[in-house]
Amino acid sequence: MPYSSDIIKIFFVQNHGQNFGINYGRIANNLPSLSHVSIILKSLNVNRIKLYDANPNVLSSFSNSNVEFIIGLGNELLQTMRDPSKAQTWIQQNVQSYISKTKITSINVGNEIVGSNDVGNIIHLLPAMQSVYNALVTLGLSQQVTVTTTLSYNILSNSFPPSNSAFRKYLIQYIQPLLSFQAQIKSPFFINAYPFFAYKDDPDHALLNYVLFQQNPGYIDPNTNLHYVNLLYAQIDVVYAQKKCLLVFRSCCNMNENLEMMCFENRFHMIRLCCEIVEENS
Repeated sequence: MPYSSDIIKIFFVQNHGQNFGINYGRIANNLPSLSHVSIILKSLNVNRIKLYDANPNVLSSFSNSNVEFIIGLGNELLQTMRDPSKAQTWIQQNVQSYISKTKITSINVGNEIVGSNDVGNIIHLLPAMQSVYNALVTLGLSQQVTVTTTLSYNILSNSFPPSNSAFRKYLIQYIQPLLSFQAQIKSPFFINAYPFFAYKDDPDHALLNYVLFQQNPGYIDPNTNLHYVNLLYAQIDVVYAQKKCLLVFRSCCNMNENLEMMCFENRFHMIRLCCEIVEENS
């Protein structure tokens, strides 16, 4: 029997090479057993999993394995996590209890808070991340586990062509201190990119083969002459390769020459993008 299309999504993480993993959601019907999921992932050579929570059954089932986990701290907990004692309790229960056997490498604090309609939680996001990070430091886990958040692609006011992309002006007041903190703690920067939605909203400017990674003439940015062979590559480039984005990174992160060079010449070395691609499985 086919499984829900919301169970597994693909994400790519590139850093010193190419790797891919899955987003493992468990809010669905007809869920496969954990043992079946484990078999599927092994057959695909998947060694990275992003959870939307910190499900204890999942973490326990992958103990003593080579699978690395990004665990989620839900949007509904952000205000609570501003309290340092509650953040430390959460880390003790959901990280410290498992990390000796399960490879937890990152905590994703909130999902698509910046760029969404969840305006009330934006003010809690950075303080929550800071409390979670400080709890990791207190418990001696900050060298093993990073703290990050996943941003919505909606943070961009313009994304076409990639060289003309820009953050939404009203969000910069939140993005700048967030990126400054992440640069300070050397945290990866995650963003959700959905080629499907871009195609759905504007099919006239995105050939289907360009979206589906099939053979196509590609797209050449008229300002940079960069040639994009698929829409996902263009979407990723939008986030970090255009000048307005660089200005935000410079101003908030106080980048030195070496760090700027990493951003351009070894771009994925500095920034890991969590790019979700929804797979519609019937």
